[in-house]
Amino acid sequence: MTAKIPDIKRLGNYAVTFGAGVSQILAGIFLSRQAFKFFDEQDLKIWFLMLAAMPFLALFELGANIVLPHKLAAVKYESEDISRIASNFVATVVLALSGALVIAVVVLWTCTRLGVLGTHAASLLVAIALASAARILANVMHSLLYAEGDNLYDKSLRVVSILVMTVVITLGLYGGLLLWAMPLGWAAAGVTSICVGFYRQRTRWQVRLRMQHLRRDSVMATLRDALRYVFIALPGQLVFNATPFIIASRLPAQYTVAFGLTQQLIGGISLMASLPIVVTTPRLAGTYRADRSAARELLLGTLGNAAVIAAAALALVAVSIDQILLVWVGHPVPIEGLFLGIYFVVMFFEWQQTTATTATMATGDMNFATVTVISALLVVTTMPLLIQHFGFIGVPLALLIAQALTCHPHNFWKAFRTYRISVTSYLPKLLPAVLVAGLVLGAGAGLRGLALPALVQLLLAGGVTALLCVAGLYVNRASTQSSMAHK
Repeated sequence: MTAKIPDIKRLGNYAVTFGAGVSQILAGIFLSRQAFKFFDEQDLKIWFLMLAAMPFLALFELGANIVLPHKLAAVKYESEDISRIASNFVATVVLALSGALVIAVVVLWTCTRLGVLGTHAASLLVAIALASAARILANVMHSLLYAEGDNLYDKSLRVVSILVMTVVITLGLYGGLLLWAMPLGWAAAGVTSICVGFYRQRTRWQVRLRMQHLRRDSVMATLRDALRYVFIALPGQLVFNATPFIIASRLPAQYTVAFGLTQQLIGGISLMASLPIVVTTPRLAGTYRADRSAARELLLGTLGNAAVIAAAALALVAVSIDQILLVWVGHPVPIEGLFLGIYFVVMFFEWQQTTATTATMATGDMNFATVTVISALLVVTTMPLLIQHFGFIGVPLALLIAQALTCHPHNFWKAFRTYRISVTSYLPKLLPAVLVAGLVLGAGAGLRGLALPALVQLLLAGGVTALLCVAGLYVNRASTQSSMAHK
C-alpha cells in the first residue's frame, strides 16, 4: 500500500495542475461571453487588448517558476535560506515593477497634458497597471509555493483566485463598472493570492519575508539572472503576438480566423502537454543535485509522457477538426489539412524542446538568449516571404525552418549534454507516442465512416483517445521503472 502513495500524490498533482489551467481557460471563455453583452465594438477591442497584454506583463515575474526551483533546491529547502532567497527575489520584482510604474505614470501624464490621451482613458490605464502589479506579485507568491514543492496548495489557490476574479468581474459588469470591472477583478484575485500565500508561508514553511534579509548584491544578482530569463522569453512572445498580424496583412480574413481558432486549440493542448514538466520541475531540480543518473531517467520519462499526451491530443484534433469546429462555433470553418499537418508537427517538437529546455533551466543554466533571438528574427523575416510563395502553408513552414536551424538542435543538445542523454536513448521514448497517434487517427477515421452526429462522434473519439493516452503513459512509466531498476 505504501508504495502506491507517491503515485497517488503525483496523480493528484497532475489533476490539480490541469484543473487550474482548465479553470483559467473556462473563466476566460465565460468572461468574454459576458463582455459581448455589455460592450460595443470599441470597448470590446479594449477588453481584448487588456487580455492580450497579460503575456507581456508576466515578464515582470522575472521567470519565478524557473529561477526559484533551482535556488530553493540548492539550499535544500531550509526555511531560513528560503526566507532570504524569497525576500531578495520579491524585492527585485518590486523594484522592477516600481520602475515600470513610474515610467508608465510619467508617459500617461505627458500624453494627457498633450491631449493625446483623455483623462478617463489615462485613469483606466493606471488602474490596469496597479491591478497588474498585484497580479504579478500574486503569481510570484504562487511560484514560491510551487518551488517549495507545495504544488497541490499552489494550484488549489490558483483555482480559488480565478473564481474570485470571475465573480468580481461579473458583478462589476452587471453593476455598471464596464471596463473598470477587469482591473477590479485582477486586484481582488491578486490580493487573495498574496494574503493566503503569505499565511501558508508562515504556517507551513516558517518563511518570513524580512528587510534584514535584503542585500544589494543579492538583489542585483537576482535581477541579472531574472533579466536573462526575460531576454530569452521576450523574442518568443514577440513572434507569437506578431504572427496573427503578419497573416492578416498578407492573406484574406478567413485565414486569420482559421489561425485564431487553431491557436485556441493549441493553447488547450499546450496546457496538457506541459503538465509533465510543470509537475516534475521541482523534483527534477533536487534529483539532479543528488543523483545525475536518476535525473536522467526522470527527464527521459517526462519527455516520453509529454510526447504521449501531445501526440494523442494533436491526433484527435487532426482527425476530428470538422466536428470540433461544428460543435464549437456552430458551422464549419475551412482549415487546410496540410497546414494542420505541418503546424502540428512543429508544435509537437516545440513542446518536446520546451520540456528539455525547462529541464536545463532547472539546473541553473539560462544561456539561451542568443539562439532565441536568432530564431525570432528568422521567423519574422521569413514568414512574409514564405506566405507570399506558399500561402497559408508558409506560416508553419517559417516556424519549422527557424526552429530546425536554431532552438531545436541547440536546446536539445544542451539538455542531453547536461543530463547525459544520448539520442539512441531518447528516440525509443517517442515510440509509444507514435503508436498512440496512429491508433487515434485510425479510430477517428473509422468513427467518421459511421455517419454519427458530430457531438456523438467527437465524444466517442475523445473517449478512445483518453484510453489510448492512459495506455501510452502506462507503457512509458513501465519502461522508465525498468530502466531505473537496471541502474
